[in-house]
Amino acid sequence: MRYVISVVVLGFGLALASQEASAILIDDFTFIQSVTQNGEGTTLHVAACGASCIGGQRELALNQVAGGNSSSVNVNTGVAGHLTFNNGVGVRSNISVLWDGNGAAGNQNALAANLSADAAGFLIAATSDVGATGTVRVYSGAGNYSEANWSIPSGLAMQTTTVLFANFVSVAGTGANFANVSAIELRVNGGDSLDVKLGRFETTNQNDATIAVQIDIKPGTSLNTVNLRSAGVIPVAILGGAALDVADIDPSTLRLSGAETHLAGKSGKSMCSVEFVDGDNYPDLLCHFQTDQLSLQVGDSIVTLHGQTFGGKPIQGEDNVTIVP
Repeated sequence: MRYVISVVVLGFGLALASQEASAILIDDFTFIQSVTQNGEGTTLHVAACGASCIGGQRELALNQVAGGNSSSVNVNTGVAGHLTFNNGVGVRSNISVLWDGNGAAGNQNALAANLSADAAGFLIAATSDVGATGTVRVYSGAGNYSEANWSIPSGLAMQTTTVLFANFVSVAGTGANFANVSAIELRVNGGDSLDVKLGRFETTNQNDATIAVQIDIKPGTSLNTVNLRSAGVIPVAILGGAALDVADIDPSTLRLSGAETHLAGKSGKSMCSVEFVDGDNYPDLLCHFQTDQLSLQVGDSIVTLHGQTFGGKPIQGEDNVTIVP
């Protein structure tokens, strides 16, 4: 089973994202927060999320509009570093996540953020079981805001989509001034039994290239079990495609959740080889990493690969794992 981080989806999991200027973190979803609604109605909860979110405050609102079963929103619970939104059978509900820099509910006035200086848009990582639509709303005062929609992909693979500031449409008042943002809101409308997962949410300026790659842990199996006490290696395939020539990747720079590639014999070279792994006629790069170097623990479910091309451009990818004792 494979996860892909992508930014502007170009096909085959390749994407471009800004590294030239530091991204502004909106939320990395590492601060725990949960709301549950049983039956029609709205549940709202405000939490001080500190440095893990912009403005230090996050407001969750869950509005169940139909159905007698429960719906829930959980942050960093069950899936580390993610927000999960789950509708029960027969349930339709919507969620709102608001960052306004104020501990009072629905303030929408206190953020005072300049997003336009070093950014051109938002990066939103998401996936769902059947596909859904999300909305980002940017406020410059409670009565002035602009919106843009994005499609939440279906399937198990996380995809990070760019929502450009230029694509926002003024909805109320004078619209948003991205140099004077008072609040940011993310909304998802959920249909019957919809399950959505959101990952890191930040800005980008898209000027420099970060190459997002598809990786496959233990190619040929969907179990992806990892025994952290093993003294062996774990195989990982970086999947090539029309937009990615794996021969451009420098194996010596690769790290899998902190683990280095295994070095082969006296040569000291990284244990990587170009092979055809997934049957798409594009060459893939198969590497082996030291299992005992993985910075993982029981309960973790995702591993992240980092590295560079020979030209110095960073690459990044994810896959799911199951840690076994």
